Parts: sequence; C-alpha cells; structure tokens
Amino acid sequence: MKRKTEIRSTRSGAMGNIVGGILFIVFGIFASSMLGFHDSMGMGFGGPSLSPGLFFMGFGLIGGTISILYGLFALKRGGIAEHEIITETLPEQETQAEGDPAEQLRKLKALADEGIISESEYAMKKREILNKKW
Repeated sequence: MKRKTEIRSTRSGAMGNIVGGILFIVFGIFASSMLGFHDSMGMGFGGPSLSPGLFFMGFGLIGGTISILYGLFALKRGGIAEHEIITETLPEQETQAEGDPAEQLRKLKALADEGIISESEYAMKKREILNKKW
C-alpha cells in the first residue's frame, strides 16, 4: 500500500508572498514615477524604444500580481505542495517480523539447522542482528 505525503508552505509564507507582491507593485509604481514614462533613453536595442519607467511599471505589476496570486492560492488550499514524498506502508506482520530481533534469530537458526546457510554465514548474520539498536 502506498501513501502520499505532501509538504506544504506555511500560512506565514503565503502571507509573505502577498506582502512581497504588494511591495513589488509599489516599487514598480515608484520607480516608474521617478524615471518618468517619456525619458529619451530607451531600451529598444535598435527597435522601438521602451522607456525605463514603463518597463519598471510593467515589471512591478506583473511580478507583484504573480506573487500575490501565488500567496492567495496557497492560503486557499492550506499551502502549496512544494515537495511530494511517496512512502510505502508494509503490512503490520511484516514490519513486526523485520523489527523483532528474536524472531529474526529464530529464522536464522532454522536456516542454519537445515543447512541452507553455513555456520560462518549464521555467525556473521547473528552478529549483525545483535549489533542493531533495538
């Protein structure tokens, strides 16, 4: 049986995204007002020029909107899964047999008595089982 576990961002992390998005928008508006929309130095690279003020305004609005939407979506769902861990759950009897050193030693002794494993293999595996923390 497989069990899916998701690790979600915290509510404070989502609120941080919302606040960061608002600050991003404010920065875009502030930078655009400081640089002006109609400055002569454009960023056109040979094509039509784009004023730095308009660039920062657009950058702030787009980045801020994305950050705010991410934060709102995270709050609505209780967080956004950033990692996914899939674990396999074994039936209870298998986990008990694997975890019980006495049972492991009994099975190992039976294998040695039947001649399936040698005495040196038995001794080595027995030492390994006894050295594990219980």
